[in-house]
Parts: sequence; structure tokens; C-alpha cells
Amino acid sequence: MHRFYLPPENFRGDYIISNDLELINQLAKVLRARHGDKFLVFNNSESEFVSQLVELSKKEVKFLIIDQQPGAREPSRKITLYQSLLKSDKFDWLIQKAVELGVSRIVPVYSKYCIVKDITAGKRKRYEDIIKEATEQCGGVRLPLLAYVIDFKTAIEEAGKLSGAKLIAWEKETEYDLADAATEDIQLFIGPEGGYSEEEIEAAKNRQIVPVTLGKRILRAETAAIAALAKLL
Repeated sequence: MHRFYLPPENFRGDYIISNDLELINQLAKVLRARHGDKFLVFNNSESEFVSQLVELSKKEVKFLIIDQQPGAREPSRKITLYQSLLKSDKFDWLIQKAVELGVSRIVPVYSKYCIVKDITAGKRKRYEDIIKEATEQCGGVRLPLLAYVIDFKTAIEEAGKLSGAKLIAWEKETEYDLADAATEDIQLFIGPEGGYSEEEIEAAKNRQIVPVTLGKRILRAETAAIAALAKLL
């Protein structure tokens, strides 16, 4: 069955009602949906809903909820990815794959060697769309949160106050392996194309954020993030 995300406010008793024109167009013109067709709909709760299409017009779609089932594909480990900003196409890809793997939250970070300095409103909307579509595709029932851009100093201060393991991937670390992390909650830092400076690593250590190795090879920033998440999740 095709899966869709719709916000909780669209759930009204036994029905799900939406005026989302993009969804309506997808149902009518792409999927050529008919009355009685079944779909899975989720709303950021722990469940997904088997729903039957009962009305479809140019301005509104209405589903009847016929069953509720628990989401079975959410990982138990909660990971916040503090990802330094990358060039747009790389960040698109990274967000998509991070969501597929099961990241809980993505915090874009501006660190010393970042080429990109901020995220425009247009790019943020695109990233949010990528998160929604990736969650629909991979079977998740909760949309990972996308935070607003913060600088590295603010990021390590924030992470330092959170529970669980606090890790920063660094190519010069040789002893502590990422796989050694044993906690359910993890705050994970991945640097930009140019990596982290020595000063940034020292500042992170002062906030009890532990440098970890991802292996002997030097990885691109976007590869490092996905390799780390795959190893942890």
C-alpha cells in the first residue's frame, strides 16, 4: 500500500480529511486512485492507519480509518545528528539517507571550514519535503525533526547538556571506535568538507564530547554521516 504523512489536525474521528493539493494531485493523476482504494496514513504518533478512500475532489480528499496498527520500523536508539553544513546537493542526499536509516533529529551546524553558511527558507522547505517523502518511503511513522542552523559553539553547548553518549567523528582519533557507544541516546557530530579544526575538537572535548574514529579511511563528509548512522542503527 502507498503511504502518506498527514498532520494530526487532519484526523477527525473516524476520518482523515485533507485539502493538500499536492496529495490530491498525486492521488488523482499519478496513482489514479478510486473510491475504496486503501492506503497507509501516519501522523507522527507511534501508529499508522489503514485508510480507505471515500471522497476525492479537486479541493479535498477524505479517508475512512478502518484499522490502526503500531509502527514497527522505528529504531529504539534515538540519534541527533549535528551535521555541519554541506553544499546543497550533498545535503539533500545526506538528509534523505539519514531519514531512511532512522535518525531522530538533524541539527545543521555552521563550523569553521563550512563553505555554506546558512539555509534559506526555500532550501529548508525542500529539506522538509525530503524528510516527509523519505519517511513515507522507508516505513517510518515519525518525521525526524529538522532544527534551524546554529553555530558550532552553540551546538556543543546544547549537546553537552543532553543525556546519552556525545560523539564527534574525527579522522585523527585512533582508539575510541564509534561502535563502542552503548547508550540508547546519542548526540553525533559530523564535520564539513574541510573537517574540524584542532580548536573545535578541543572545545568539544571540554563539553565532554568524545572524539571517535569511523575507521582507517578518510571519508567524505556525507559518506561519514551515513556510515556512522548505519553503524549505530
